This record gives sequence, structure tokens and C-alpha cells, in this order.
Amino acid sequence: MKFIVKKNEIEKAFSQSITLVPTRSIVQELNNALFKLEKGKLTIYTTDLKITLITVINIESNDKGEIAVPIETIYQTIKSISATDIQFSIDDETKKIKIKAGKGNYSISGINTENFPEIPKAVSENEVEFNTDQLRKIFKTVKFAINSEEKRISMSGAYLNFKNDKIIFVTTDGHRLVRYTIKNEKKNESQEIIIPLNTLSVVEKLITGEKTKISTNGKQISFYFDNSVITSSLIEEKYPNYEAVIPLENNLTLRVDKQEFISSIKRVSLYSSSTNYQIRLFLKNNEIQVSAKDVDFGKEAQEEVQCEYSGDEFEIGFNSQYLIEVASHIPGDDIIFKLQTQSRAVILEPDTEKNTNENLLMLIMPLRLNA
Repeated sequence: MKFIVKKNEIEKAFSQSITLVPTRSIVQELNNALFKLEKGKLTIYTTDLKITLITVINIESNDKGEIAVPIETIYQTIKSISATDIQFSIDDETKKIKIKAGKGNYSISGINTENFPEIPKAVSENEVEFNTDQLRKIFKTVKFAINSEEKRISMSGAYLNFKNDKIIFVTTDGHRLVRYTIKNEKKNESQEIIIPLNTLSVVEKLITGEKTKISTNGKQISFYFDNSVITSSLIEEKYPNYEAVIPLENNLTLRVDKQEFISSIKRVSLYSSSTNYQIRLFLKNNEIQVSAKDVDFGKEAQEEVQCEYSGDEFEIGFNSQYLIEVASHIPGDDIIFKLQTQSRAVILEPDTEKNTNENLLMLIMPLRLNA
């Protein structure tokens, strides 16, 4: 079994595939990539048993066959050579792999494909197409609020709801919530799924090209992009009723410069208690007083930040780390806060949304103010 492949093509494929190779695994086969040759095509499979990546590249060969190869060693070799073309020669009986590139010759043993994990079939149901940059932006925006506690499995991923003419992404950890809604020109069958956090991270990192297509059957999800497809299992749990915690009557509104606000919170929070990182926001006419205190260490700080606010004087407390993270993921120059009471969830939104096909809402729970 022989084939010749362009260095830049196989290097790109390996750079994506190696993402799914576990750093430590008791299943040695997972340290390998599965090669399948057929009709001038090389299909490369890698998996961590939960997520699978399949990539197809062109090769010069009329041979057919398959073998599992140790991807790390071969990838590091390919990265460091300057040759344009790379030749692979594989002995079907001994599983010996010989690589020739320029003046270099390399040899390494592969494994029998019978020992390689079973590859799940890609899903081709309920298809929705996204602009790749848009999908990457959505995943980056929502995933920070995903709960990482294993005991709350239903909240350990992103909720995705195909709902008539719109698609809704939701993440929450019980302290923060993100809801990202986009209009969908193609009206899909209503379906609700939960995508694991690790899948979001892998997809965000690997998707390339102009368009990415999503297909799901309720148990698995596939992402199609360029000449590749990522298939992942889903979290088969019922997502919490997130709509119940979004307040509808927050009638106090303020607008503040995002960077000025975040910078102030970061400085003042250095003087907060390490038990809950509480900061206080005291709102009065066109001004926010940001303060924090740590009685145990005799620290306290206060700053004033200009804003647009004309409601009654109002004080509320937050975990500063949560607040910084939420505010940092709001796009644009300004943030809109919608509040009601010291104990009710606070809504944060972008000042203006240039794309009317998208709507972003973030929510943060306040802290009970210390005496």
C-alpha cells in the first residue's frame, strides 16, 4: 500500500486530528489515527471515544487499504521537514510504515485496524447551515457560563433549541446565564439538544472554511466543514427551565462604557474578600459608585464611574469575577444593565445590535449585601 501526499495538506489534517488524541489514555489505540485509502483519497479518523474527527485529503495512489498509525511521531516529523511531497509505503502484513520525504527516510510500526475503536457514522438529519465565523463567535460567547460540576450533568453543556424560524443557544451555571438567539431562514423541525462543553471547544478550534453545517438526530451531532466532519455524542438529559429565571419587569436601566466599567471592577475587586469577591454598585444620577471591603485584612476601595442612569438610588452586590466575565463577553463599546431589586437577577445586553438577525441576553445573579 503506497501513496504520495502534499506536505501542506497532510500537515493541516494532522494538526486538526491531533486535537482529539488524549495526552494520557489507558486505551493505546487512541494515540493513533486510522488511515483508509480508496480512489485517490486518504480518509483520516481520530477519536477520543466521545468525539470523532474525519478528514479527507487527496493523494496520488490507486491502492486500497487501511492501517492505524501513531499520529504524534508522524505529525512532528512532517512539521519539521521542508519537502513538498511525502511518500508513504505500508507493509500490509508487518504493519511497518516507511516515510520518504526529500533526503529523509523514516520507519515506524502501525497497528491492526481491528484494534481501533469503532467509528460512529456521521449524522445527516435536521441540517442547519451557519457562517463558520458566526458559529465560532456564538460558541466563544456562550461557553464560559457552562456549569463544570459533574453532578449537574444537564447544565454541563450548551442547550440548543431549533424552534421554528429561530435557533436558540443557552448556557448557565446557576450564577450566570447566556441566551443567544439567531433567526433561521430554513424552518427546521423543533428539536432540543445539549452539546457537551468539550465538543464546543473542539468545534470552535477546528472549524474552517466559509460555511459549517450542523446535523443532529437527538443522540449525536455532526459538524461538516471544508473536507472534514466532527461527530459527537450529546448529553441526553432535560435542560432546566431557563426561561423561568429571566425577569420580565426589570424597569431600572443604565448604560455604561464597557472598558471603563470592567477596568474599575478589576481594580476595586483587589480589595474584596476572597470568600465571595463581593463588590457593591451604588447607582445614583448618572454615576456608579463601585466599592469593596475586606474586614479581615483591613482593605477597602471605592471608585466612581460615569454612566447614563436616572432612576432612584439603588445598591446591589455581585461576585466581581462573575461580573467581569459576563461584561467581557458583551460585544460593543457600551453595556445596558436592566435591574429591579437587590435580589432579582440582572440582565446585561449590548447597547445596540448591528445584526438584527441576532439577539444576545446575559443574566447574572446578585449577591446578598454584607453588613
